[in-house]
Amino acid sequence: MDNDTITKSTVFQLNGPVDDVSLQTDGETGMKSYCIVISSDNAANDENVGSNAPLTWVLCGSVVLIALIGVYIWKRHKGNAKNETVSGKERALQYELFRQSVIYKKLTEKGYYSQDRKQCLDKLDEHEITELCETISNIFTDFSEFVNQKNVPDKDAELCYLVKSRLTTFELSEIYCVSESAIFKRKQKIKQMFDFSSDKRTLDAIFDEM
Repeated sequence: MDNDTITKSTVFQLNGPVDDVSLQTDGETGMKSYCIVISSDNAANDENVGSNAPLTWVLCGSVVLIALIGVYIWKRHKGNAKNETVSGKERALQYELFRQSVIYKKLTEKGYYSQDRKQCLDKLDEHEITELCETISNIFTDFSEFVNQKNVPDKDAELCYLVKSRLTTFELSEIYCVSESAIFKRKQKIKQMFDFSSDKRTLDAIFDEM
């Protein structure tokens, strides 16, 4: 191995430990030079800052994300409260529209929807029951979709529409010529079909809010 001797050099005070020393030779003159790589304190600090940068961005991003989630939840809660008010108004308008229907007026003439409970009510024809169900279905479209999605038997679906029309248990018993307890049992059965068994409200109250 040839030994190289540095005949002339300039000495610098190095401000850090030497990481690497490499020899470079000029092809034309044959002069050799040494490349010394050092790591200064500033370079180390820069490296530390660089290594902490991703963590800083993660923390900032997390704070921003939490703030955005908070704003979203607040807006959604505010929006839900507004939607509940609108839904209540819509239901009121829908029932008012139902009261203006021909079938509603027919039923009131036969004694239904009366504040006073009568001994007996005029029996409804099958086509009147069908007309009542169709009227409810056309006015309360969301409720109609809900019932149709459950694929309940036709007779149970019919009772759902009659309950939605706000006929009382007594009035329903008169329509079907059965006891009120029989109507109550049918309502309990429908609650189970719709997975409302745990709901303490009556089927009438549940449907009335839909």
